[in-house]
Amino acid sequence: MVVVVEVAVMQAAWVEIFTTLNKTKKETSAELEQKLAKGRKRVETELTEALQNLKKQNKDTIKALDSQIAALSDEIAKKVLPTA
Repeated sequence: MVVVVEVAVMQAAWVEIFTTLNKTKKETSAELEQKLAKGRKRVETELTEALQNLKKQNKDTIKALDSQIAALSDEIAKKVLPTA
């Protein structure tokens, strides 16, 4: 009879441990998902800002190149075309 009671107590303890472990696992998973979502959002924001900066740099570079091309065109035209 004592062995049966001990087995029942052990089984109850295992059930309690298993339930606690599952609860902890779910809580930890939820926390991890929340942290991952937060990190993903931060990275997406940083990437969006970086992309905007690159687009601006691209426009600025194109303007600078256009200006240089215009200056070179004028210089070439002055050297090739006779002056009056």
